[in-house]
Amino acid sequence: MLEACYERLNDENGIKQLYEYYVAHSDSVADERCIPILKSMVDKSGWPQSVQNILRNYHEHDFGGKVLARLMTEERLSDEALTLAGQRPELLRDLLKPISLNHSAEAERLIRKQLPLDRDP
Repeated sequence: MLEACYERLNDENGIKQLYEYYVAHSDSVADERCIPILKSMVDKSGWPQSVQNILRNYHEHDFGGKVLARLMTEERLSDEALTLAGQRPELLRDLLKPISLNHSAEAERLIRKQLPLDRDP
């Protein structure tokens, strides 16, 4: 509903902020559409700032979703992916690629931690 209001008002900045929020927190596959829309709204020169806004929003609320995991993979945000995997272990599968870019030992540790063979009886 808020998105429709921003569109009716031609408030591009409001839409951009709303999409940044969706990317930071949403677990809905439907919200993955926000990533390419945001990229086209802000163009190449504004994209790094938009990514920073998304990460700031995520850190302020200490909750990131599946759409954020996709962004971290696309943008190769290894450190951020490691943090998110610690908060949301169920997203580890989606985050392994970016984590392993700079933290291969930690990626291996996280995988082993989830294996039933590595648990104490």
